Amino acid sequence: MLLIMGIQLIVAARFFFALLLIGGFCGCEKSLPPAVIVGGSMAPHLLGEHLQCTCPDCRFAFACDPRARSSQLNLVCPNCGSDEISPNTSRLQPPLEFELSPARGAIERFDIVAFRYNDRPEFGVKRILGLPGESIQFSAGDLLINGSRIAKQPHQILEQMVLVYDSRFTPAPTSDTQSRLIPDEAEADWRFENQRWTFRRREQRAESERQPQLSDSPLTGLRYQHFACYRQPQPLNSPSPVTDFLAYNQTLTEQLYPTDQLIAIWNLRCNSQARFSVNLGLAPSVCRIELNCQQSQAVIQTDARPAKSIDIETASDAVELAIAKVDGYWTIWLNRIVLFRKVCTSTSPDQPLVAENSSATEPVRKSAVTAAKPPTAFLTGADGQIELERFRLFRDVYYRYPEGESTIDRWQLSETEFFVAGDNQSVSIDSRHWRKPGLAKSQIIAKLKGIDLGTKD
Repeated sequence: MLLIMGIQLIVAARFFFALLLIGGFCGCEKSLPPAVIVGGSMAPHLLGEHLQCTCPDCRFAFACDPRARSSQLNLVCPNCGSDEISPNTSRLQPPLEFELSPARGAIERFDIVAFRYNDRPEFGVKRILGLPGESIQFSAGDLLINGSRIAKQPHQILEQMVLVYDSRFTPAPTSDTQSRLIPDEAEADWRFENQRWTFRRREQRAESERQPQLSDSPLTGLRYQHFACYRQPQPLNSPSPVTDFLAYNQTLTEQLYPTDQLIAIWNLRCNSQARFSVNLGLAPSVCRIELNCQQSQAVIQTDARPAKSIDIETASDAVELAIAKVDGYWTIWLNRIVLFRKVCTSTSPDQPLVAENSSATEPVRKSAVTAAKPPTAFLTGADGQIELERFRLFRDVYYRYPEGESTIDRWQLSETEFFVAGDNQSVSIDSRHWRKPGLAKSQIIAKLKGIDLGTKD
């Protein structure tokens, strides 16, 4: 666990949101009053009034809690680590106001719903985590239902992922910040030209080396290195693990938790002769995919399993490759279409998670976090011409128990109750905090539908 060194603010208010929602459950056909987003509990996906901040070094834009203006400290860019961002010069964005439209429909896990709570006049908006009759627990950021990890579907991963780094926003060469993408010393064919990394193989390989199979040689190429871009005691440019830090929460002093639930996306341009591979993970849990554009073939290997060959379509020179390790599954997308999905051998999502070295009565929340190492993401060139236009790293939402609630182990729902929580777990007041955590179906007014929350362009 890490500690953000910031301004301690008491988070006592309930952070309620509302948005234009379609699909309700109140059975009432009369119109509902307009709803306004008034807090940060669903950040970064749904935002109320917030500061729109832009880094002067890399031009990366991010949202921050407007209460940052009451502090005497600059904000830190979550993308490059620059600490030259004054909250007083950042633009205050007004809250969004929408009409609610009640209707009927089914409630499913990970839906975003609007609801009434404790006869309050405003609507609350949270995400459904638990369904009637279920027990809810958290372990190392994962959601456990009846003791087993719940795995998000591929589209749900994309909807809920949180941006960690975007290479499109890179500081000028004169900046003091260190580059996140670096070529291995053994690889001399990567060059940074015209604000992008370019690969051209100078020596042709033997024909026998062009076969679509994964090599046992050490990975070389363009490597991502992660830095903790927030106020902390350690040097800024020291490689570090990804945590559940959220730029919106820079006014908080809170514990941070390392996570290996990551999604890496490479946007490339390549010619018809290109052959390259990308990989994500730390041994022994690694996923690697090699694309051979000339033979229209992909070779995939996960967790030291035998490699699998898949025929692909490469009609365009633009390629988007994405690898996710989330909820115990490897998922691969090629040009935003799911190409491959398989259980990680290191952790089976169908098995209950238990605390390491724990007794049966010890809370699951005390299980050891095993992601305390910097992430490893590689792009390796083999043949042809390759340009890396953009690299992005995301993390999954990290579910956590409320701070200071050491006695909580699990929540049990009745056959008529739902468990809801905000995506911004650090500030959201939700089922985790309520004396009666279950939300009755009759309290749910509407469900968010038809809005693409997974667009991260």
